[in-house]
Amino acid sequence: MTDQHRLIDRWEKLSAFVRLCLISPFVAGPQLLNVLLVGRWGEGKTTMLNRFRCNPWIDYIDDVTEFGLHRPLSESTEGRLTTIVLPDFGAICARGPREKTTIGLLASAIEEGVYKVEVGPNRAYHFPDGARLQLLTAMTHYDFAQYLNLLTIKGFLTRFIPVNASFTDDEHRVMYGLSRGGDSPLTKECYMGTASGDWPGVWPITVPEEYQSWIEGEVNYMRKHSPHLYAGQRTWQRFQLLLQSSARLHGRGTVTDDDVAYLMHFRVYWRRPPFMPIAK
Repeated sequence: MTDQHRLIDRWEKLSAFVRLCLISPFVAGPQLLNVLLVGRWGEGKTTMLNRFRCNPWIDYIDDVTEFGLHRPLSESTEGRLTTIVLPDFGAICARGPREKTTIGLLASAIEEGVYKVEVGPNRAYHFPDGARLQLLTAMTHYDFAQYLNLLTIKGFLTRFIPVNASFTDDEHRVMYGLSRGGDSPLTKECYMGTASGDWPGVWPITVPEEYQSWIEGEVNYMRKHSPHLYAGQRTWQRFQLLLQSSARLHGRGTVTDDDVAYLMHFRVYWRRPPFMPIAK
């Protein structure tokens, strides 16, 4: 296998995992799979995020504030939007005192839902049934380490699957070579439904009891090796939703052995998360 083929295989594997997580809003239930890509500058994180801009229910936002979240939250309650993509979460963390409010609001939006937002002394937005959004974002290793304390606010980081999206120096050289040719295979659009933008539809996905042992094994591994990312029931639900998302992606209403086998291809992403210095 050539260096180019190896790089493309790694790239497509990461893309396939992101796609798996992005199908989770189309699984009936209260949980979502949120993804944080962590890597060095210039490693293609934004290029990866751009692959999914073609899907009309995914909104690509360069920056956001608590006030600016009103539109996507409203559209989520109207069934027009499931996911927002923020290409540089480090920029949000660096804004100053306001970032705590924005991150706190995002923490609610991607998990239990937002019901009321006060944006001024005489102005508030109400979402009686709760407004929820999936979040796909990225940041550099430097920002990840620098803002670790901030990211622990309200258990924000435990609501994500943080993925080490780093590539080697040799792979950077191959990326550069591919980009010189014009249409790089790394920039190919990735549709979640069909090329016409059809909405995939929300399905209930059954998880037979026999797969609880697989879920328990992954939870126990995380609790032992990544305790900073373990979040009790939330972690159990995340691994169940990974199984359900695989079934939904492959057009099945029930989890099967094929879904466990499919997830094993991506195990490295949650078993080897980005390095996290100990928060003080």
